[in-house]
Amino acid sequence: MENLGFLVLRLFFGMIFVMHGCQQVLPSFGGGTGLKGTEDTVARIGFRPTWLWARFLGFGTLTGGCLLTFGLFTALGAAVVVTIMTVAIVTTKLNRGFWNRDRGYEYNL
Repeated sequence: MENLGFLVLRLFFGMIFVMHGCQQVLPSFGGGTGLKGTEDTVARIGFRPTWLWARFLGFGTLTGGCLLTFGLFTALGAAVVVTIMTVAIVTTKLNRGFWNRDRGYEYNL
């Protein structure tokens, strides 16, 4: 039964990050402009060169989500996703506080 719980968690969070990565790389799941939009976001945050960091972000999220979903190199996939979300919290959300109602880092965490 414990293994079933881990499977459900891995599939749930893995697919969330697969879809989030697809938003950042492709214009899918409501992501709009794909890599162009991700580059704009990365530029607004201040990372340079934007094209490189946008690809790290988008493909890292997508790959990390796939690794979690399929249970391949799970520790590596989790490390990639945790690193990306930690950078997202520190660079864009930390100064807004915890609660999502204030656009804080509640959901990112």
